[in-house]
Amino acid sequence: MEKMDFTKLKEEAVKILEKNKFMALSTCLDNYPRIRMVSIIHDDLTIYFITLNTSDKFQQLQGNSRVAFCMENMHGEGVVEIVHQPLVNTVFSENYKVQHEKTHQVYGHLQSNVVIKIIPTLISLYKYKPEWGGYLEHLDVSNHNTYRELYIKSSDEAQ
Repeated sequence: MEKMDFTKLKEEAVKILEKNKFMALSTCLDNYPRIRMVSIIHDDLTIYFITLNTSDKFQQLQGNSRVAFCMENMHGEGVVEIVHQPLVNTVFSENYKVQHEKTHQVYGHLQSNVVIKIIPTLISLYKYKPEWGGYLEHLDVSNHNTYRELYIKSSDEAQ
């Protein structure tokens, strides 16, 4: 494994977050994994989305605050915090409204909405170079560390 520059890799991850309005969110409760798409906004590496406090997703997050997420060539792990109702925080509400206007029109007024904050602990970006093959660059957010993990280039090299 090779160390990487933390700031540079973090900037790459933030750029991916800036380009994406949706991500796949994975939860697990009682050994029953679930995955679904959520509409997101972000502040640096911190990711936010809205869900109903009556949903299965909300119940799963209350029972297990660890999640996984994925978009483009980036996947990660994190811990969620239940923040507040979106209408209480006008800054969140306005930012969400800009990014997800139709969703905000349909669901933004519901009192049962809550804002979920994902604090990433690990973010990994899949990359490829012909001389290396596929590899992952890991951003260990919790420990402010980075490293590269190479895959085996081809089945011929494994022999």
